[in-house]
Amino acid sequence: MANKNGTHVQTKVIQKFNSCHLSPDNTTHSLGSLRSDTGSKKSEIRTRHMIPAKTPAGKGKSTKWNKLKALSLSYREQQTKYGNTYKIGPDPDGKFDPVRSRKEIEDALKCHLDSVDGYHRDNSVLLCRVIAEDIKRRIKFLGFARYRIVSEVVIGENVGQGLQMGSRCVWDLDTDKMVTVTYQNNNLFAVATVYGVYFE
Repeated sequence: MANKNGTHVQTKVIQKFNSCHLSPDNTTHSLGSLRSDTGSKKSEIRTRHMIPAKTPAGKGKSTKWNKLKALSLSYREQQTKYGNTYKIGPDPDGKFDPVRSRKEIEDALKCHLDSVDGYHRDNSVLLCRVIAEDIKRRIKFLGFARYRIVSEVVIGENVGQGLQMGSRCVWDLDTDKMVTVTYQNNNLFAVATVYGVYFE
């Protein structure tokens, strides 16, 4: 390691994220590729809506302006319009399942934390974000339609201390659920909580 809490530890965290993150088709994507994909989507959206604010002045309209306007109109016509489903609740077999979600959370915590050698305070923030994003992706792959998934991860040093954590929510007891998983080894502990809230 270059320094006690330096760049090498952050590199290990990102490499660990790359090895643990699998897409639905079981192909691995790196953190850099995810960022580049997101950027390309944003640039694509901006390009589609890039239309001049005013028509160029002159005797005739610009050919470039006409092409952009035609592309914009065709893009708007291709957008699918969905009608209101008038659903106020999920399907009986589509509710958030804490049992299936617990297994995914346990696998994510073990995948990221089994190889961590010691507790590093400065890198815990990055590690929490990486694990929380991985857990959220894993839960979304389970296919809970119209559910908002909220993932929260807390990591601390294990020195034999006691700890109590609590949460309070205002939601529908019939559709909204939560699940909490605790991970612990000789150096650190982690508490991951996932909330599944039905979005009407």
